[in-house]
Amino acid sequence: MGNIANISSQFGYFIGTYPLQTIGVVLLLCFSILVSFIFHPPIIETDIRHGFVHRNSRSVLEFQRFAEFYNSSWTDIEMMVVMIQPKYPNDKVLQITPQLCDQIKQLELHIQSFEVPNSVKPIKYNEFHIPGGNVNYFFDAFKFGYDLITRNNKTDGSVMLTYPQGSIFGHHVSLASHFFGVKLIENYTEKGLPTAMESAATISLFFMVKAHGILQKYRLRQWQLALNELSETGNYSDLFVFYIYGDQIANAEMERGNLKSLKLFVIGAFIMIVYIASILRTFSIKSKILLTLASILSPLLATIVSFALTQWFKISITSITGFIPLLMIGIGVDDAFLLIHAWQNCSSISDKRNRMANVITAAGPSISITTITNILAFAVGAITASPTMSSFCSCMLIAIALDYVLELTIFAPVLALTTNFERDDHPEKRQSFCYSSRRWILLSRFVISKVGLMIIAAVQIILYIIATVGIMQMKANFDPSRTFSSDSKLITCVEIINSIYHEYVPAVFIVNNPPDISNITQYDEFMELVGKLEELPSSYGAERTLLWLRDYVKYLEKKRKRSGSHNISFTYQYVPEFLTSKFLADKNVLHYHIIDRHVLSYLSLLFPCCKSFLCIFNLRHSVIVDSFLFIMVSCGKGGWTRRAHFVEPIRSILDEYPQYNVTLFDYDGTIFDLISNVKHELMKAVIITMACIMFICFIFITKLPPTVVASLTIFSIFYCLMGILSLFGLDLDPITMIVVIIAIGFSVDFTAHTCYHFYHYDNSPHISNKCNDYQTRKLTDIYLVVGEPIVEGAISTILCMLPVFVISTESIKSFAKTIITVILLSIFHGIIIVPAILSLRISRTNMNEGTIMATNHNTNVKSECKNETVM
Repeated sequence: MGNIANISSQFGYFIGTYPLQTIGVVLLLCFSILVSFIFHPPIIETDIRHGFVHRNSRSVLEFQRFAEFYNSSWTDIEMMVVMIQPKYPNDKVLQITPQLCDQIKQLELHIQSFEVPNSVKPIKYNEFHIPGGNVNYFFDAFKFGYDLITRNNKTDGSVMLTYPQGSIFGHHVSLASHFFGVKLIENYTEKGLPTAMESAATISLFFMVKAHGILQKYRLRQWQLALNELSETGNYSDLFVFYIYGDQIANAEMERGNLKSLKLFVIGAFIMIVYIASILRTFSIKSKILLTLASILSPLLATIVSFALTQWFKISITSITGFIPLLMIGIGVDDAFLLIHAWQNCSSISDKRNRMANVITAAGPSISITTITNILAFAVGAITASPTMSSFCSCMLIAIALDYVLELTIFAPVLALTTNFERDDHPEKRQSFCYSSRRWILLSRFVISKVGLMIIAAVQIILYIIATVGIMQMKANFDPSRTFSSDSKLITCVEIINSIYHEYVPAVFIVNNPPDISNITQYDEFMELVGKLEELPSSYGAERTLLWLRDYVKYLEKKRKRSGSHNISFTYQYVPEFLTSKFLADKNVLHYHIIDRHVLSYLSLLFPCCKSFLCIFNLRHSVIVDSFLFIMVSCGKGGWTRRAHFVEPIRSILDEYPQYNVTLFDYDGTIFDLISNVKHELMKAVIITMACIMFICFIFITKLPPTVVASLTIFSIFYCLMGILSLFGLDLDPITMIVVIIAIGFSVDFTAHTCYHFYHYDNSPHISNKCNDYQTRKLTDIYLVVGEPIVEGAISTILCMLPVFVISTESIKSFAKTIITVILLSIFHGIIIVPAILSLRISRTNMNEGTIMATNHNTNVKSECKNETVM
């Protein structure tokens, strides 16, 4: 510690000698970095679906396989849902009529031809269309059959529009994939009606699109937002209104909410400035202005420079990085208060160079501990978390590192410059110090008294009971509507989608190694796999499963029966004509290739001995199926959590048949993995962070007991925080993970300061005339050094957070709730719990303990306090 103290002292002496030069050089370096914004303006990347999934999640592999099936990338594919509901609330349902069907078909065509003007080139649907990605063919088939019956009087039974499955000329049509909340008509054919469906609560259309790269995604966003504006007018049809839900709309809505928080941040910053100015009442007006501006601008500058550096390091800037300025002001102001109080405590030193040397020696290690532990906490998040969380944590740790530098090279020199405006005798200094002394002496006596210890223990036990009740109630869940403002139309979209999921949840399976159907064992084995999936509790069974292979086998059986010949073999030879007959040739249900027969003939000439084998191969295996998909439909009652838990049994069944390499795809699979793994990921991040914090604390504090106390205190804060957040109504989700990692970083500040100063305490008799008891004197002196700046920093951060509660976005409110809760818990632990525990080890025989001087109050101030009564 001696070397650290020497380095700190020399650095402080240099700052005190050349304050203006130091500020000038640092500002020049910062502005030279910010020049990069001129050439590379920051681009905000928000991906609510892919951004929160873990890099090594199984759902990522499943998404990749699905995207490869459509010759795309998993980060490019998106689903857009159009939800159609009655125009007038009193109607409640959509009556199935020819006019309704015509207008919905017109809407589908209008969307496919919808064009948005753009300065580069018009934005059209075809730019994002995926070949073979039409997923509305069942609705188109229904419309085709409906028109045949209503307009061509097709009543021979070849068109049966029953629900949930219909048939048109022997082809199955899944009406349950587009019509929801359906009311059926009994004996509809006898009544001369075209369909068994009388009405539907919701009718949906689905569009699968792709956009590669930031620029094309931005164009897709413009197109979807323009289409969303059309839907919000409500004037498209006199029969229905429609709602649009797309990932790009959701991303834009999330950014809109975060932009609101940034606007309110200005109000919070103003409140903080007023509060800081009130704290600096012992300084002159000029000093107040300088210190207030420096305390706010240093962390803001660190944040802006960190954004530039993240672009240098190719780290994406996401919408949640909008929270960073707010967090950085809280962290930076805490450090500023420590430096201000250390500066005031060294007011007896007239030479500003020596005074600054003492300030950096006293406050530098405390600031260093909290900075390093904060960096480690966010480094763990950057390494182990999802892409969005990783970029947030990376940007945050860069900003914290820069703020540490700027606090010492901008704010500290500004502090040195205030000596030019100071008055030697300021009565408010004496009054303020005397008042603080009385207050902290009373708290010290309470903390070390038996009654105080009993009350503290009782409060802590109550906290643990409350936290335990909350943690027992907390569950892993995800509610997309929490990320949107309460006035957002997307909340209505989410409610409609949830109602759809109650009765229709499609699970897509990609078979990457299809079975050889000529091998009866392989075919039966594969159908056994399908049967196990259909027997799962949430599945509707074989009735709703869309598996082309079943129809293909029936097709071969009919073909064999019609021909009366057994030459029709059970192979994939007839797949092309089967797909054409079923109108599936352009539906991208399966991928196959045909071996060139000329190549086979050439091979038979080269290898005459294998001619008979090649002839068989030419006959039976010229069509090779590479992969195919099938869809199993389930009900999604129970919400997101139950759907997430439904995924694991499916994966377990698929793992029993690795030879077919079947992968599950659910569009919400990335979110399901978050729900399933959030507890594990959170605990892993907490344990790694705790280990790193414990190691850093031990390096600086150099004693095991306070290190253990600091680490256990941080875990105690985390435990209480999780329980209280649960009682606030928060679930374990990606947003909670982010704010908890932030909270761990905040909690370090309070406990580390107290533990460090407790075990590196200089035994100078600061107020010994009034506190002959060593325990009280030591604790009071520590409170005077770190207690006041901790409390002042906490109050300023809370004041800055208060305007955020005006925002109607639940995720942003939960962020503010978490920060305020962790601050209050940290104050209680850092100011009350930790001193109470550490004071138990104090004895009157260890009065000479300590290695560095933590405080040095002005003797004139002490003399003014002699007549104050504190007993």
